[in-house]
Amino acid sequence: MLEHRFLRKIDRYFRNNNTVFAKTLDKICPKSGQEYLNSAFKKKMESIIPKTAVIFTRPLTGYAARQISKDGHEGYFESPRVGNIGKIFYIRKIRTMPAGTKNNEELNFLTRRLPPEDDPRVNGKLKRFLRMFELDELPELEDLANGNTEFGLIGRRPASPKTKEDIDKYKPQNYSQWDQTYFTTPLGIFSLNSAVNPHRKDPLTRIRLDLFQSMPENQNIHMDTYILLRTGLMMLDKAVSKLEEIRESN
Repeated sequence: MLEHRFLRKIDRYFRNNNTVFAKTLDKICPKSGQEYLNSAFKKKMESIIPKTAVIFTRPLTGYAARQISKDGHEGYFESPRVGNIGKIFYIRKIRTMPAGTKNNEELNFLTRRLPPEDDPRVNGKLKRFLRMFELDELPELEDLANGNTEFGLIGRRPASPKTKEDIDKYKPQNYSQWDQTYFTTPLGIFSLNSAVNPHRKDPLTRIRLDLFQSMPENQNIHMDTYILLRTGLMMLDKAVSKLEEIRESN
């Protein structure tokens, strides 16, 4: 949940299906389900937004990667993900942790419910800043703009092999439905789970939100737009909280 009341009000407005905003979106593209996913509008949006965004993000990612490489580490690293047909592919991120720390299963479990910036494996102000606003994910946007076809802009967030293995092993509630839709719905950088869930690595909440997003009636322009706007509100909420913290410390 967003911490600041004025942002929660904005969030409620964006979620409401009966606002002028929502009705305008429906007029732009009234399609839903598979018809929407295959529409020319969806394809144009998935192409135009990344290509426009990287104009502004590329200088930041380049600067961050260069600064991190000064510590003796490569500025970028590749993280494995499970694709729609079960094939392993790799997403590119800015390195914010020492090499090999992701392989520590005990630490992965202990930090699962921590905000990204509070992960003890992340050291240094720049790295914590990148993690706080999840800017370490920006290279994925650049790869998408350059023609990556393994995932899109908006869809179900691809799971790492370890995450998929854990969910497969413990088979929580609604697992079968989630597992089936994992291989039949588009993968994306932005998802409902990543936009609204502060504990996005928690499998039960992830499954619930993934299934809600993948329902045919929720595959539409309103959901896609909401996910993007809600991601922005989440970042703004963190920024306001940080500014308040700085002001109080002074």
